[in-house]
Amino acid sequence: MRPPVKAPVRFKTDPEARPPGVQLTLFPNVIEEGRFGIVAPFADRFKALADEITPESAAADYAASSRTGRAPIFTAKGKGKTGQDTWALQLTGAGRPSQPIPIDTPDQAYSEIEKLRSPAVVKGVLTLWNCANERQSFSFRGTRLNDIMRAGGYKPSSTGYYTQDQKREFTDTLYTLQNWRIYIDRDTKDTDDSGHRRDMVERRFFSLLEIERAIYAKRRDGTTDDSVIVRLYGELLPRLNKALERGRPYPKTLLTLDARRDGSALLLGFKLSTRIDQLRQSNRAEPLALNWTLEKLITFAGRANDYPHLKERIRRYRIRRALAKDLAKLVAVGCIAGFDPERLPTDELDRVTIYAPSLALPAAGPSSSEVTTSSSEVTISSSEVTISSPRVTLSSSEVTPDDPPEDPPD
Repeated sequence: MRPPVKAPVRFKTDPEARPPGVQLTLFPNVIEEGRFGIVAPFADRFKALADEITPESAAADYAASSRTGRAPIFTAKGKGKTGQDTWALQLTGAGRPSQPIPIDTPDQAYSEIEKLRSPAVVKGVLTLWNCANERQSFSFRGTRLNDIMRAGGYKPSSTGYYTQDQKREFTDTLYTLQNWRIYIDRDTKDTDDSGHRRDMVERRFFSLLEIERAIYAKRRDGTTDDSVIVRLYGELLPRLNKALERGRPYPKTLLTLDARRDGSALLLGFKLSTRIDQLRQSNRAEPLALNWTLEKLITFAGRANDYPHLKERIRRYRIRRALAKDLAKLVAVGCIAGFDPERLPTDELDRVTIYAPSLALPAAGPSSSEVTTSSSEVTISSSEVTISSPRVTLSSSEVTPDDPPEDPPD
């Protein structure tokens, strides 16, 4: 008797197995078309740790961790639900192959973390993850640097190719990411040398980007030019079981912003998108809105160093106007739906409402040169939106971080 024919097993990578308009995804949750995913716990901690570290906290962390043979470790302020430290950053001090980073003082360590949270590096992170989503792999197996940069929306020169300076700057971003890793502490029990079972801590390390090998060009004198990677072999967050983690979605239109010209808008868009998806993960009713102080928005946009100590009224006005342009750029690329009031308040403690976009995104956003930066063109009625600010529980197979606050504290 012939055995019954079983229905074929369908995978999420089969075109007929996914609904129309939904792209392939590396994650257990669906990443809608027009978006790309980043491992959620990494995205959350990458944003939070970079925001929380100050020159003072960097000096304290450096003094506590820079003993012989141990690189500086920058820890978060909060604690996890079980009491262990949340995700932390460790500077390896590797540098470029031919130019290792000397880390001898807290100031040097802090200057490196400033690079980590710069618009160029944040865009590099978004670029690598979008490229991974497009290729359906967390690994890069001889991927050309040009192809990675195209996935990030970098504009080539008039010849249609990227210049050596453009490729050199992006290669520097890759080296910066390679020089950092995340570690996670978990409470565990193990036996000591006498055989007694004790409370201990298991520490696991995950590189932000592992460069296993790379293809470089040769200079005319025959030496290696390691300032530009031609082909990349490596992996994002190697050894972390990424397939079990939720993907935090980000709009691909965010990549149309230029890190130099639109750097503050890019930083703000990354942070707003992270918070918006945290709210959606908590199953809050649509539409969503964030309600933050002007001071917090200025900090998120990377403009805090210019603002708090300024007394000149004209300078404060210019910074608020620049922030309004940042928000208008995010409206233009579909990262947010709008903001209220249109004329930002003068007091840093006054609140601004940011309206989350709908789940439907445009197929392609405008280029940064086409973005309209007049905040007066953005008109949203606050009566149309219900402001909600829930608590979010992040799920991770490695760590259970604190619930993010309902809104960042003033």
